[in-house]
Amino acid sequence: MPKTLKIESDASQRFQTTLGGQTVILRLYWNTVSASWFLDLYKPDGTAISTGRRLSTNTPVFAGVLVDFEGDLVPQSYSTPATELARDSWGTTHNLVYYATSESIY
Repeated sequence: MPKTLKIESDASQRFQTTLGGQTVILRLYWNTVSASWFLDLYKPDGTAISTGRRLSTNTPVFAGVLVDFEGDLVPQSYSTPATELARDSWGTTHNLVYYATSESIY
């Protein structure tokens, strides 16, 4: 079952969570130059799994990228029609959702 993560609209945030039995550290940050959210993913010991991934509405973060992570994260818009991911989108128009590899994203 997909897991919705509670993301704040703070410009930079870092937290540890368990996704699909994997403990990971997520870092999300807003880049004012590109007006975009980015995500870094780390193992609990601080080893980078993937860094600098630009987030885009309804697009799997790791699509087509080989990473040491089971599943994928998707910034999903719950507006119709879908809206772009903006600085204050988390919890208002978007959620970050984890899908295990065995789950259909759409």
